[in-house]
Amino acid sequence: RTQKRRAFGVQKQNLEETKLFKKLFEQFNERYDKMNNDMNRIYQKPFDSPLTEDEIKILFKYFNLCGEECLYAKKGFICEEVWRAWNNGMKFFRRNPRIIVLWDKELESDSYYGLKF
Repeated sequence: RTQKRRAFGVQKQNLEETKLFKKLFEQFNERYDKMNNDMNRIYQKPFDSPLTEDEIKILFKYFNLCGEECLYAKKGFICEEVWRAWNNGMKFFRRNPRIIVLWDKELESDSYYGLKF
């Protein structure tokens, strides 16, 4: 009887963790989807084009999203495969000279939950 209760407890905990993962996954993807077109527009502009105020605001939202994703991944709430895919997306945007300068400056402040590249 005790083993059954323990097994049920483990099963219930796994279900709760799965629900949390699903909720986080959906929320993060929804937030990213809302800024995806803007991020691609920023990425496609000429490299020597200075960032506008609006672009900087969009990038700060993106950086915050990335930091939150990193935090939840470190805490074990985001599975490795998903984190790897998200991190690859971050690395894609970091290849852009317009974005990396601002991002590196922001990362120096250690404001993004330990996000590092």
